[in-house]
Amino acid sequence: MKIEISAADSSREGIVRLFAEAMGFPDYHRPNWDSFDECLRDALEARSGETVDVRIEPVPGDDAAFTLIDILNDCRAEYGNLTFLVRETPVLASGPEQSKRKA
Repeated sequence: MKIEISAADSSREGIVRLFAEAMGFPDYHRPNWDSFDECLRDALEARSGETVDVRIEPVPGDDAAFTLIDILNDCRAEYGNLTFLVRETPVLASGPEQSKRKA
């Protein structure tokens, strides 16, 4: 499965919507990072034999991509069936270590 996150969809709400549609999040999911993290982990566990490939095009000044990268790193370490690529943009020079999860 491949999920493409373009600059137009790189807000928190856009990211959650894309993943919910692609991975079949349950109806109770909400457009916040805690709900996203929980639903993503459940979906990855259910797809243990399937690789989920995520492509991200972050928008300068929007920390949603960095929060997503933090969550994806945690999930990749736990489940292993997740790969992701962040397209090069000037915002990446500041690094994902500056991100903070926002509920």
